[in-house]
Amino acid sequence: MSHPKMDVVWRPPGRESQPTHLTKFRTSLNSLHGLDMKTYEDVHRFSIDKTSEFWAATWDYVGIQCDRRFDRVLSDPKGQAASLPRWFEGARFSVAENVLFPIHPDVEESRRQSKYDWPRNEETALEEVDEAVRDGRDGSRKTTWGTLRQNAFHLTWALRRNGIGVGDVVACISANNGFAVTLGIAVNAVGAIFSLCATDDGVLSLQRKLSQVAPKVIFAQDRVVWKGREHNVAAKAATIVKEWDDGLSDPPRLITFSGRSDSATMSANEVHTTMADFVCSGEAAPPYSRSNFDFCRQGAQSPLQIFFSSGTTGEPKCIVHSQCVALNLKKEWLLQSNSSPRDSFLQVTTCGWVMWLFNYASLLVGGTALLYDGSPLHPDPMHLVSLVDELGANGLGVSPRFLSELQAHRSSHVSQTPSFARLRHVTSSGAPLSPGNVEFFYSFFPRDVRIATLSGGTDVAGTFCGPSADLEVHGSFMQCKMLGMDLQIWHHITGKNVENTGAAGELIVVKPFPTQPLCFHGPSSKTAELKEKYMKSYYLRFPGEKVWCQGDFIMRHPVHGGLEILGRSDGVLNPSGVRFGSAEIYTVVEKLVFVEDCIVVGQRRPSIDEDERVLLFVKLRNGYLSLSQIQTIKSAISAAYTPRHVPFAIFQVDEIPVTLNGKKPEVAVKQIVNGATDFEPSSSIANPKSLLQFRKYAELGKSRAPMSSL
Repeated sequence: MSHPKMDVVWRPPGRESQPTHLTKFRTSLNSLHGLDMKTYEDVHRFSIDKTSEFWAATWDYVGIQCDRRFDRVLSDPKGQAASLPRWFEGARFSVAENVLFPIHPDVEESRRQSKYDWPRNEETALEEVDEAVRDGRDGSRKTTWGTLRQNAFHLTWALRRNGIGVGDVVACISANNGFAVTLGIAVNAVGAIFSLCATDDGVLSLQRKLSQVAPKVIFAQDRVVWKGREHNVAAKAATIVKEWDDGLSDPPRLITFSGRSDSATMSANEVHTTMADFVCSGEAAPPYSRSNFDFCRQGAQSPLQIFFSSGTTGEPKCIVHSQCVALNLKKEWLLQSNSSPRDSFLQVTTCGWVMWLFNYASLLVGGTALLYDGSPLHPDPMHLVSLVDELGANGLGVSPRFLSELQAHRSSHVSQTPSFARLRHVTSSGAPLSPGNVEFFYSFFPRDVRIATLSGGTDVAGTFCGPSADLEVHGSFMQCKMLGMDLQIWHHITGKNVENTGAAGELIVVKPFPTQPLCFHGPSSKTAELKEKYMKSYYLRFPGEKVWCQGDFIMRHPVHGGLEILGRSDGVLNPSGVRFGSAEIYTVVEKLVFVEDCIVVGQRRPSIDEDERVLLFVKLRNGYLSLSQIQTIKSAISAAYTPRHVPFAIFQVDEIPVTLNGKKPEVAVKQIVNGATDFEPSSSIANPKSLLQFRKYAELGKSRAPMSSL
């Protein structure tokens, strides 16, 4: 595999007068253990060689509010990931309490502020904007820490009064707004399990997700606005409740709430209870005070939240994550990203995506969560970045697709570039970042803003590899393995570690980490089946090895050590024995001005194809695919890599399928073009009808004779 030269695009500023959190953490580790660690790599090595010592020190440094500290970090300090050891046994804490009353990350400052609630009640905790806001300076809605605490208190009281307690599931169908954050806090405060769904989920998708988790109550936003159009969400929720038939539980109670002050009144025949009725029913809550806030403190591995996998080839997995998520978020926010109290961060996300947890992350370190509700591309991508500047955000989380859309918009529209005076870093997630994305980024954003691409997933509610405020950024590569992650790169067949060769392989995590999911949620009658599915999903890729296999194809640059995700390993392209990832193709093709989007898969049908061949499908911005455009695509891929990377055939399609989380379902398309007659699209595909157009390609002839699309 070729390794393109990647220049340094960002360097950490000199910090002699103000050391980073990592520097202070490293100093404390050196003092505590009599070491002389000097670099990030030294700390990472310590974090995997001395797993228990590292996580104990992390717990103490980032600060976890608890009424009882753990007796030991790991039940089996020598175990591997698949051993599933217990974490922080004996500890009792509440994530809700840690969100509402975080410990100041500076030890001396936290001692000074222990006499009052920090952050102070008058400071801003949440700031909300939606796609209709034209100026973030006067169009946002702010929630102070005092108001957030009071709202969470009253909602917690209402949940308890309505019979919600430990082990119950509370579902919510919501846009990315303050109510969803507040409800999540309240649900944990009573010891229940939170489950979030995005408002763009269809009825079938919601039914298949929620029937698996059997919520006791469903909170549904009444209406949302997306791309300027209003959509009735509560009507979908009412349909789900009316048609509830999981054969195991009673229909959940439906509570509707308004996400917009100008939302229209719901029709009288919709089956629901309003938030006002829910909160005001029964015994009135006592006056708010911290002493009256009865947090349900549980073990570290008590369930916190259920997230749903993208489910591109089957029903979404109901992944249960534990309270350890809070510790890991604080680790990433402080030790990796060097966030400070009162920093503000805007993550573009829906409530159905695991990146929603970044809202908690901001609060856990005393910062402000900026919540954007609506399409980030409406009316155009400049709208969002202008809001980021007007709000004075310190951080922004987007996707490579957003950067590509912003670049395309800027190429055809002349407008003033915001100053981004307070912006320090931008994260990119959801797909690999391309060199073209980075090149555009630094032509638009200031040079001192750090671009940080990261890779993690819903499966781990965290990050495997990603940012460090203490390291250089080399092009589109991820900077480093995250602390505490024993990430290795294994050959896909032999299981040999090929990391230092520069070859691509499977992303493996050998040692345990705190955010391994607890289980897949489901009825008790299916416990054994769900356990088998859970183990097969992550731990059985290499027989005899007790390691976590993420299913991503990854490589490490042999010179600067940066990491690059090349696509899903189950969707790796392998023509004539040459293995490469789909991301390598996307990096080249999506830079072409006439291409709006694309998807690439391998085709090798039983008894038809002797070898795998690569099929590339493109959606154009305008017109029809011409022979000259096909040749442009081929030449660009060949020049970037090798002639063996050039697809066997290139076809134009009307639409590229995507999941509700914005991912390309390569495995689903691969199954279709390989003739899977029994394939049924998952409910997580946002545009399932788009898959129909790929069926005809299962009939492509075996001959390599020229075709009009070649």
